[in-house]
Amino acid sequence: MAVTALDYRQQLQELLPPGAAWPRDPDAVLTQLLDGLAEEYARVDAFIAGLVEQMLPDSTADLLPEWETIAGLPGTCSAQVRSTPAARRVDLLSKLAATGGQSAPYYIEVSGFYGVPITVEEYRPFRAGLAAAGDPLTNGDWVFTWTIRAESLAGDEDAQHTFECLLGSIAPSHTLLRFAYVPVPGFKALQLMSGGVLLTANGSSALLLSEKA
Repeated sequence: MAVTALDYRQQLQELLPPGAAWPRDPDAVLTQLLDGLAEEYARVDAFIAGLVEQMLPDSTADLLPEWETIAGLPGTCSAQVRSTPAARRVDLLSKLAATGGQSAPYYIEVSGFYGVPITVEEYRPFRAGLAAAGDPLTNGDWVFTWTIRAESLAGDEDAQHTFECLLGSIAPSHTLLRFAYVPVPGFKALQLMSGGVLLTANGSSALLLSEKA
């Protein structure tokens, strides 16, 4: 607990020598002088007491610019998510926690920092003997395409634009990202033992593998 200005004034008065030349009365000029010194000592004491919070990236305010410099912020999409100090800290924490990756779980983790739950759908290439007539031809660029579904952002175009910027900035160069914000009508998700999800429509496989958050 930080020491108050009153505590400091009392400490300063206790250091004074005894005698009428050193009054302790609240209205005395000397007491008023000590009050001024005590206010500054208390301010410094409170700052030091809060320094631990300032040293941590999830609670800092005064040292936020220094943390951002260390993390290389603002980034490409930072201007769209840094409207408040709290939002700046979210941007900072996501950058510090980023490990990099090319997997669906990594995209899900990054999105989670910004409070957006997603699913990532990957497309299997069409293979004779494995695929059936009527299945989508997901060859060519489709094998490098992911569909990012973020239904919580439906109807919010500004948030969608920011979200696409954020994920696009970390996407591997060979990956093509598609963004969807509404549920797929008529589709049913089946949980696989691998942890993935196979989407089916009217009982026939859509050959669409996704990873759930």
